[in-house]
Amino acid sequence: MTAKKGRNLRAAILFLLPFMTVYLLFMIYPIGKGFYTSLCEVKLDFSQTYVGAENYKTLFGDKFFWQSMKNTLIYVALNTPVLIIAGLLLAMILNAGLRGNVVFRTVFFLPYVLSISVVGYIWKFILQPYSGLLNSLLHRLGMQNEIMWLQDERLVWGSVVAMTVWSGVGFNMIMFLAGLQEIDENLYEAAEIDGAGIWAKFRYITLPGLKNITLMITIMQTIASMKLFTHTFILTKGGPGTQTRSIVHYIYVKAFTENKLGTATAMSVILLVIMLIFAAVQHRIGSEREDKERMVG
Repeated sequence: MTAKKGRNLRAAILFLLPFMTVYLLFMIYPIGKGFYTSLCEVKLDFSQTYVGAENYKTLFGDKFFWQSMKNTLIYVALNTPVLIIAGLLLAMILNAGLRGNVVFRTVFFLPYVLSISVVGYIWKFILQPYSGLLNSLLHRLGMQNEIMWLQDERLVWGSVVAMTVWSGVGFNMIMFLAGLQEIDENLYEAAEIDGAGIWAKFRYITLPGLKNITLMITIMQTIASMKLFTHTFILTKGGPGTQTRSIVHYIYVKAFTENKLGTATAMSVILLVIMLIFAAVQHRIGSEREDKERMVG
């Protein structure tokens, strides 16, 4: 038995070795190297001088760092719920079995296939003042004043979120649609026999049935929203002023405009920690709910 266990262990190690090698080289090592770089001053010739926590101290006293972090959290708070709710609504509409279901599914999912750069330039054309598609349509409907979608602080975040929802809701829709099709139809039939209405069926059957998928989508969308860069970089260049400059955009500015690679790497480390905390908290909440449901059951 001991010899057999030894052979199984060696076989398991051999099967895991290719993956672990790639994982260590392209995931663990870069993270460790990045953390060390965040503790160094990096010169233009990429030579590094260890400075300890100086880069982090500089960041904590940088008002633009805090503003970019605030901008990123605003985007997460606006974008994530809208994407989840819109994806769920579209999935429920398509799951109703309407005529032309396949066509609508393709139309809603198609923008997700486009690259972010293409999406950004499409929406930049749509939202441009004077010559933009949206303002041109509004002028034909009788509106006289020009709306500065990307220059007005009150409208710019709504414009960015609208572009993100248009391009990304298709993925959430497909995920929710797959989850809806996994829910047993007998549950809905039994609920109808008991006299349950649409809201009751949605609350007590649909939402619990989509719990795991909703948690997964929430984590994925939160992390994706924290990495906001291309959307605002193309649409607004971080403007008006620095009102839409995200943390990733500020990392780009520090690294490639100001040539402060150590400070930029320190921001990357902070962003990584924040995303891990978000993911851990959301996963913990989902696990606690599941444990409570098991205890009740």
